[in-house]
Order: sequence, then structure tokens, then C-alpha cells
Amino acid sequence: MPVRASFQPSIPGLVLGQPPELFQHTLVSVVCAGESGRIRHQECTFTGLKDIFTALIESQSRTEALSPQRFLDIFKRDNEMFRNSMHQDG
Repeated sequence: MPVRASFQPSIPGLVLGQPPELFQHTLVSVVCAGESGRIRHQECTFTGLKDIFTALIESQSRTEALSPQRFLDIFKRDNEMFRNSMHQDG
């Protein structure tokens, strides 16, 4: 399925440059492919990010918001600097 980018609003009433907080969003939780019973590679940061992009591509709505909680859990598990208070915002 080809993915194409479009800069023209296809939603009636959508104004380019309008803050996304003004849209009605549907929250979508990213589900790992392993929960559906399919064979899966070892879970890592890359597979967590792949799950987010897969959810974006398969989404039928242009106004959904994804919850990346599973990706953040994997990222913190794999990166010691992000597990505790040693991580500081720049």
C-alpha cells in the first residue's frame, strides 16, 4: 500500500496552521504485533517504533492521536540513562 504525503486539507473545515488541540481526536493505543498471536522478533526500540508507524499507516482517520506508552516502556528498559532521574531535558 503506497503512502503519499498531501499538503491539501481533505477534511471539511480544516485550516492549515490551525493548532491540533482544536481538532477532535480519537486516542489509539499502539498494540504490539506479538499480542495478536503472530510470530515476532525480539522486542526492541526498533520494533516498538515500527509498531507506531504501522498503526499510523493502517489508520483510516487523519485526526487520531497515538499513545506511544509501549514504545516508551521499551525505550526506558533498553536505555539505562532514561530509566531514572539521570535524564535531563536540554
